[in-house]
Amino acid sequence: MKIALLVDEREKYDSPISWRLGDAPYIVIYDTEKKNLRFIPNPYTYQRGGVVHFLAAKLGQLGVKLLVTSKMPSKAKKFFDKENIEIKIVDGGITIKDALEELNIKIEG
Repeated sequence: MKIALLVDEREKYDSPISWRLGDAPYIVIYDTEKKNLRFIPNPYTYQRGGVVHFLAAKLGQLGVKLLVTSKMPSKAKKFFDKENIEIKIVDGGITIKDALEELNIKIEG
């Protein structure tokens, strides 16, 4: 399964989860089968207004099944529902490692 996390920095598993949704600087894809991280610059970081539906579509194209984020406005959730992407809300600022551990995914090393 592919899990997307939205982060502000590119610091591997120590990257903090962003407080932003559509305009977080990086999209991180964690593949539970391959057990690896892939950082993708968010193409919508500097766009304003209405980017959440583009982000949801992009995550759907990448095969993401779960989005880990610090917030999900009710108006935005419908775009992720359309892509069959589940949402997990976590505290902004926790690390990728901590967020994955909340999902019972242990990171080695």
